[in-house]
Amino acid sequence: TLLALAAALLKTKEEKRYEKVLVARPVVPLGRDIGYLPGSVEGAASGKGNGRQVLAVAKASDLLLVVLEPAKGVEQKVKILQELHAIGIRPNKRPPNISISKKMSGGINLSSSVKLTKVDEKMVKIVMHEYRIMNADVVMREDCAIDDLIDVIEGNRKYIEVVYVYNKIDIVSFEDDRDVHGVYFVEHVD
Repeated sequence: TLLALAAALLKTKEEKRYEKVLVARPVVPLGRDIGYLPGSVEGAASGKGNGRQVLAVAKASDLLLVVLEPAKGVEQKVKILQELHAIGIRPNKRPPNISISKKMSGGINLSSSVKLTKVDEKMVKIVMHEYRIMNADVVMREDCAIDDLIDVIEGNRKYIEVVYVYNKIDIVSFEDDRDVHGVYFVEHVD
């Protein structure tokens, strides 16, 4: 845990790659430049406890350092990712390369510079109409999913790098039946 925290601080202070570091489940109190998420965030996006306020700290960060316990398995990571997704944080993703230009008439026109395998023009039109956008040019410069289009329309998503750190990893045996081979320390933006 301390090694991971040191790496995050190096990226923040020395390399100036980030302005803030957010730590979930810290072991020691941290200074004013580092965010702090107390305990589990399960149910936080729906307002459980002070959940929304806690997750607002995450949304204001440039880097999230999430400390997980291997004994809790991948379920803990999945729950945290669900809560982050529910409040509009897209961990370890770049914003979709989609542009939407509204116009006065002409309906919805979809163009793409790549082959689209996840959406088609009909799906795009349905989503645009759901958001009451009847006339626009939609340009997709990568093969995006329909959720990516919705994220662009909503316009309030935050794309944040997340570093996952497992503490107490020394208590887990690699022969154990848990998915410890999936344990990693840093996940880069795709």
